[in-house]
Amino acid sequence: MTSPFHGHMAESTPHTTPGATGRSITGRGSLLTPPPTPTPPTTTAISADPNVGYKIRVLLHDMINYSTDSAAKERLDEVLHPTYISAPYFREVKAQWIRHATVDATFDLRTASTSSSRAVPLDINWMLAPLKLEGMAFEEAVHKALNAFDYANRCKASGDFRPCSQNLLAPLYASLFGIKLEELKDEHFLTRLRKCGV
Repeated sequence: MTSPFHGHMAESTPHTTPGATGRSITGRGSLLTPPPTPTPPTTTAISADPNVGYKIRVLLHDMINYSTDSAAKERLDEVLHPTYISAPYFREVKAQWIRHATVDATFDLRTASTSSSRAVPLDINWMLAPLKLEGMAFEEAVHKALNAFDYANRCKASGDFRPCSQNLLAPLYASLFGIKLEELKDEHFLTRLRKCGV
């Protein structure tokens, strides 16, 4: 992308005084030193954020209620990114920030199970135990986990991956973010969702 200043402003060199060594006038290092790269957030810090954490919970709610809630289905059907961390839940800059978050929650489906009579059809604890997802980027952890229990082939028969999210992705994401799915039944959360949506 061409700079808006291209052709209007000659290249300049840093201003120095006689005897200067190229260090900034603040004494904080070279003028050419790039700013430090921000440390990626952790998944539990994201889930604890009042705004972003709420939207993560809306995503989980929609995954679970895709087949029974028309609003949830409508939102989930708009998702284009394979991780579901995208619009309409998040703007792209925020979505990338989340997808690069460092997993610091303990992966254990038992902490993310629901009290619903509909049981998770596949016990993946034993498959995920050796994967050591902690410390990985969220998106990388998701791909590694899904490959471990052959997510693609299990959903291929239906030709649509979204219904599979109820029994596979929702527990996985809840665990990676340190969220208990029971939280999605909280009346305060449901009231906010009904009034504000995502």
